[in-house]
Amino acid sequence: MSLYDFHIFGVSDPCLIGLFENRLFQAAQHGGVEASDISVFSSDKDRGDWRNMKRPIAAVTFDEPSGTDLSVLEDFIKRRVPVIPVFAFGKKPKDFPEILQAINGLPYDGDQAQADRIVQAALDALGLLREQRRVFISYRRNEASGVALQLHDHLSSLGFSVFLDTHSIRPGEFFQGVLWQNLCDSDVLVMLDTRSYFKSKWTKEEFGKARSSEISILRLVWPGHSPVDETALSETMQLSTDEFDDHLALVDTVLDEVAQKTERLRARSIAARHLQITGKLKDEAKIVGASILGAGAFRAVSVRLATGKDVWVYPVIGVPTANIMNDIARKAADANQGCPFLVYDEQGLTDQWLEHLAWLNTHIPEVDFMRVSRAGSELRKRA
Repeated sequence: MSLYDFHIFGVSDPCLIGLFENRLFQAAQHGGVEASDISVFSSDKDRGDWRNMKRPIAAVTFDEPSGTDLSVLEDFIKRRVPVIPVFAFGKKPKDFPEILQAINGLPYDGDQAQADRIVQAALDALGLLREQRRVFISYRRNEASGVALQLHDHLSSLGFSVFLDTHSIRPGEFFQGVLWQNLCDSDVLVMLDTRSYFKSKWTKEEFGKARSSEISILRLVWPGHSPVDETALSETMQLSTDEFDDHLALVDTVLDEVAQKTERLRARSIAARHLQITGKLKDEAKIVGASILGAGAFRAVSVRLATGKDVWVYPVIGVPTANIMNDIARKAADANQGCPFLVYDEQGLTDQWLEHLAWLNTHIPEVDFMRVSRAGSELRKRA
């Protein structure tokens, strides 16, 4: 079973389908994701388990789909699945059905750079860009520092962006603030569950913050150690003594299994967190009479305000930064979207970072930041 689903609508040319399928696989593999982890669907006869929203899904459509494909596409839009209209060979938004006209799309006239941009947008929607594959390693230094470093190096070699306290915090930075910020920004916490893991204030808090932030947890239980009840809902690997070598490092088969489970968990996590933030946005919009029209390229959500005015909202999973803001401003400018919103969930962010975001919002007019918990009132100001 695949971990990520990509759907192509409105095109029957096998050469065009093959072009985008191959480019998607090549780009994903370059980022460390196996082609076998992605399923590509292009026929209304076989859309797989398209109602399963527990894994990331993205779609492109080159024209108005027919048959059952149209109902699938409509359902995707209703469920806030990113759907990217592709304006191929001179088509315009008005040439698409009404449900797609307000969604952020991309042009394609056979140009290689345009094809690459569509593939990048698809990878972005699936959460498969290298910088999006974030993992946090939680451990006791006096019991598991060697294995923590081994996992850091192995997962990094496979395209994950891995946070390890001894490697990821620069001298002079506020240690605990950086720690919490990176944990909030991760999709998976890899927990090295040794005998004294819960005797440390810091690792105990890391576990608790991951649970409260709905970050997936992969628990590696050390030989001879009985885990506590609090970890029962975590994905668990019970290690045995023969899975360590003479230098107390994990053997290669275990490293590979950890990587596979981490990928599966982050796929589930990224899907859940995307649905969560867009669901909160939908509820907030409804309060002020606005409605969600759909999510398109680069996860841009089209929102129609009570006055009939359309605005664009870019949900950010994890920690919003100035770099992300700049990227959104550039994409919005390319699409002539005016001043878009960047919406984020403030849970887990430090007061210092929230102050930083408020400063950015005051001094940089190209993008408006808004907390998802206050999205309704912010949207009302634009009406």
